[in-house]
Amino acid sequence: MREPLIKKIEFITAEDLNWEPIILHPCYGGLNSPFGFVPVPTVAPVMIEVCKVVTVKGVDQKDIYVPVKASETFDFAAKFQAFPLTRAVADQLFIRASKPLKFRAQNPSIKPKTADPRQDPVFMKTLGEKLADFEEQSAYLRDKNYSGVDDFGAHKLWILSNYKVENACRPMKDEKARAACLAKDDGAVNYGFYKEKQAGDKSIGVPFLSSYKPKNNLMQDRGGAHDAGHWDYSQLLQANAQKIHEMRAFYAEKIKSNGGKVTDVLSIWTHYVVKIGDEVKQPSDPLETDLERARDLGVPIIETSEPDARL
Repeated sequence: MREPLIKKIEFITAEDLNWEPIILHPCYGGLNSPFGFVPVPTVAPVMIEVCKVVTVKGVDQKDIYVPVKASETFDFAAKFQAFPLTRAVADQLFIRASKPLKFRAQNPSIKPKTADPRQDPVFMKTLGEKLADFEEQSAYLRDKNYSGVDDFGAHKLWILSNYKVENACRPMKDEKARAACLAKDDGAVNYGFYKEKQAGDKSIGVPFLSSYKPKNNLMQDRGGAHDAGHWDYSQLLQANAQKIHEMRAFYAEKIKSNGGKVTDVLSIWTHYVVKIGDEVKQPSDPLETDLERARDLGVPIIETSEPDARL
């Protein structure tokens, strides 16, 4: 049943997806001082767009949360001119989620009768059936109206990661063995199923949840046990795109055509400020309303003589 649903995704375009603007906060390094550790931002805030988890309609016209393979994630991301999420993006989605949904693992109702579960055929058969039952998971997520953005946390992803290379290949001392390992790397790294979120947590930083708050954790840290052809109910399709640059270029041309002018360099890491006469307007700008502060931060300022409601 999964394959016909994947075929439906093939007809979806990037414009069909529900994109949400997301601000990724600075990663922090730091300095030791007599007053303790002082965090120092290492990069500026970055604006990206993340799509809601991709769903398609089943035969009963209900939304189905279709599980995907790693290879499908990469192919669809390329089709959408986007990228698979990284660990940093996923972690910050969880941190910023206002109402994160708890994940629901589908475990077999029986216990393995052998020390190595793989040696118990009955258990493995039951496990396989549970992993393949994405309809059960879809019913749970559909009931919660899960989008995977403001409620992020209840699914896993095939993330963009060099985890397999770093942990399996590079430590090899034999050059031929290392080269063979690198040649076989398929990039299939799964990650997700977040456990808890501390109330009021607004922490930001590098993509390690323990560096945010001790209570933030996840069930599936970076995993490299599966190949790019594996799928089960938990890995869903989601992507992020750097569409802001294209949008800004479009609006800049629009302003020029209406007699305005674009000042400063258009940046891809934040929105712009629009100055209309002595009035300051800034559609969707996440940083400042003050022009001087905007200049200090390198926020591009677009000047025009007349208001344009279409902006």
